[in-house]
Amino acid sequence: MSAEPKIGDIEMVGYHFVPRGYFPCTGAQVNIATESTLFSLLSTAYGGDGRVTFGLPDFRGRAAVGDGYGPGLTPRVQGNLYGVEHIHLDVSQMPSHTHLAVADAQATTAVEGFAGTLTVNAKNGLGDTDKAEGAYWATGEVVNGLAKTPISKAYSTTSDVKMAQDAAEISGTFHGVRTAVEVDVRLEDTGGTMPIFNCQPSSVTKFVIANIGLYPTRS
Repeated sequence: MSAEPKIGDIEMVGYHFVPRGYFPCTGAQVNIATESTLFSLLSTAYGGDGRVTFGLPDFRGRAAVGDGYGPGLTPRVQGNLYGVEHIHLDVSQMPSHTHLAVADAQATTAVEGFAGTLTVNAKNGLGDTDKAEGAYWATGEVVNGLAKTPISKAYSTTSDVKMAQDAAEISGTFHGVRTAVEVDVRLEDTGGTMPIFNCQPSSVTKFVIANIGLYPTRS
């Protein structure tokens, strides 16, 4: 400690008591009438109503920070208190991440039936060509002298040509009942509610402020 402290000096001591001529920096309210000299230096920067009382600095569980506007830092005002010991993250502070999604889907489709009709196009009567390709079935005939008799074996169990594109036509109507698909999606919970400990590594000591000594002069 300084041999000749100036009133308002804040110092750290390693012992467990407050030396004579000092107040503990615990944020206490002090009477202006009894400590007018110290009040003239601190005013109400650390609290008090400015008429009867004024406040002392409070370093209980707090680190000292210089006031002013540090480059790239948040401005700090002398006497103000900043920071919290624990914090809870909200959604805006969380990094982008994913959750496990579990989906239960159930769908039912009932089909009432399918009715179809096959139509084979043919010529009802004598044909006019001997070639099956590109033609239709017809009734052939055999010329036997002056008599005409129906041709035999006009059908075959195998095929070797393709008849006309519309030689056979299929038409039908499909009837069915479709039900809506119900999907239940659940996002599994993750994480907990524990707050984040927000303290830097520190060594605890005692802060005191001088109320007896030399009156500081401005440079």
